Amino acid sequence: MGYTHYWTVKKSIDAGKFKKLSADCKMIVARSSVTIVNGMGEGETKPIVNSESVTFNGEAEQSHETFDFGTDSSGFDFCKTARKDYDEVVVACLMRIRHYFPESVVDISSDAQNLNDIKEGVALYKEVFGQKELPRYVFGICIFKAGKLNFEGEK
Repeated sequence: MGYTHYWTVKKSIDAGKFKKLSADCKMIVARSSVTIVNGMGEGETKPIVNSESVTFNGEAEQSHETFDFGTDSSGFDFCKTARKDYDEVVVACLMRIRHYFPESVVDISSDAQNLNDIKEGVALYKEVFGQKELPRYVFGICIFKAGKLNFEGEK
C-alpha cells in the first residue's frame, strides 16, 4: 500500500464550476516547481487540463498513479502518489475541488495524518490563491492554530 488521496463523486459535476476549477488547476500546475506531464508520466508531454478533465502525473521516476478528475467523474476514485513530488499538485487540486464542490457533491479524504504530510500542497495552494483562500481544514486536518498555519497538524 502507498500514500493515497481518495474522493467519491456523489452528484454530477457542474460544467460551469468545473471550467473554473480547470482554469485554477492550470495555475497550480504552472506555479509548481515539479514537472507535471500526461497521465502516463511520459516525459516531454503535457498534462490534460481543459473544460472536461484534469489529468496528470509526475514525470518518469517521479510518476506513480494518474490523477484524473473530470466532468464525467462519478463514484469512488483515488490517486496513489507514494509521496512523490507531484503529490503537492494533487493536494492543491483536491483543495481547489473542495473550494468549488461541497462534501455533498465530492467527498475527499487522504492517508495524510497531519499538516506535515500535505504542507507542500498547502503552501502551493496558498502561493496561487493567497492566505484568505485557505480553508480551515484539509482532509480533516486543522491547518490553522491561533490564526497561523499549524504545522503540528492537529486533527
